[in-house]
Amino acid sequence: MSALALLVALAQAVPLPQGQAAPFDGVLWPPDKTREALTCMRVDLPDCERRLVLQLVEVKAALGACEAALGACRGRPLAEPPPDQPTPWVGYLSAGAVGALAGALVVALVR
Repeated sequence: MSALALLVALAQAVPLPQGQAAPFDGVLWPPDKTREALTCMRVDLPDCERRLVLQLVEVKAALGACEAALGACRGRPLAEPPPDQPTPWVGYLSAGAVGALAGALVVALVR
């Protein structure tokens, strides 16, 4: 919103002839607000820089831990291979063969 106000103010600006004073109706920024802003910057900026340094130390420590874990995992297989198991179709084929033989035996006995 402040950018829009600045654009409107710039669009309404007109050049002044050299030597003519610009019209001014009041104080644009009160001195106490300026002092408050400077005090805030004197306190907040060093605090922000300290927090940044602390966060960098924490990130470097976390990165070191991740690199150590990655180094421990290198050379190991990602997952154990599954044990060798017979394929399911062998069981189905065997059950079908036994069923067919039993059916043939029943048919032979009934005749």
